[in-house]
Amino acid sequence: MTPAIIPADIRIVPCTDAVLLADLGSRTFHAAYKDDFPAEQMAEYLSVNFKPEEIAAEISSGGRYFFVAEKGGVPVGYSKLRNDRGHETVSDATLQPALEMQRIYLLADQYATGLGKTLLQHALGYAQDHGYASLWLQVWQENHRAIAFYERNGFDKVGTATFRWPTTVTHDWVMLSARSAFLSR
Repeated sequence: MTPAIIPADIRIVPCTDAVLLADLGSRTFHAAYKDDFPAEQMAEYLSVNFKPEEIAAEISSGGRYFFVAEKGGVPVGYSKLRNDRGHETVSDATLQPALEMQRIYLLADQYATGLGKTLLQHALGYAQDHGYASLWLQVWQENHRAIAFYERNGFDKVGTATFRWPTTVTHDWVMLSARSAFLSR
């Protein structure tokens, strides 16, 4: 059954919503990768990376911005942007300052509803409004659906990176949308 397409409200997440974001982050990450990695690795990754106190610390530290998408007041997806790290393939002066979209995840029942594009457009708008010259991201090389989504939305593969699971290292594409591309959206 296809979910009803309901417009989403996107808001910045304050520290007081760290528990909400930890729960949403854990559920959406699990939905995205539960069939691709062993349950033990998934459980360990989720327990380490979606602790409310860690998320609250990230929000408080500056340079990291979480946005939650809600439909009818119910959280259904989120994105995480950060400006506190770079990648060697995004170091050219014409691409600076660069903003990373570290996470963009949806609940499984929100796939193919346009919400992913809404969150991506929000990230591009945030980058443009705050003077960033580029928006970059890492995506697992085996996540063909996500790669196709980013390519359809103007991102190009510009390099590679690794992603560390508890006992595995995966290979990611680094993808980039430069200011000239997102100004035309």
